[in-house]
Amino acid sequence: MALTDSSHLDIDTSKAIALSVENTNELEQLYKLSYPGNWFEPQMLKTGCYYGIRHGDPLISVAGVHVYSKDYKVAALGNITTHPQWRGQGFGTIVCAKLCQVLLETVEHIGLNVKADNLSAIACYQKLGFTSIATYTGYLLELQ
Repeated sequence: MALTDSSHLDIDTSKAIALSVENTNELEQLYKLSYPGNWFEPQMLKTGCYYGIRHGDPLISVAGVHVYSKDYKVAALGNITTHPQWRGQGFGTIVCAKLCQVLLETVEHIGLNVKADNLSAIACYQKLGFTSIATYTGYLLELQ
């Protein structure tokens, strides 16, 4: 999917906070619970392109990047999740919108990959102005 209409990003993102390497442990805990098998790499926090929402102290929702290049003016969102207890309340939409708002200060193109059967995520991304532009199939090969 690609962000094709950034006018949809004009929502209240005041609940979203910037995350950094200091948040690595709690991010890993959230991913373990909410998004096992993710592609989170702690060094991506150094991009400054991770945002989250807390409920009290615990982190309950996060959006980050898999790819970010100021030089090529491109970013790919990734590692987006919300704690199962808090899903369906718009937190994913808020963190994704905040991340996109910040990214658009330095990039021209924002994309993401999402599984075709993840209908709630697709609805979130469409609400934010993303459009499906291509499909692909991924494979994991194991040597025997």
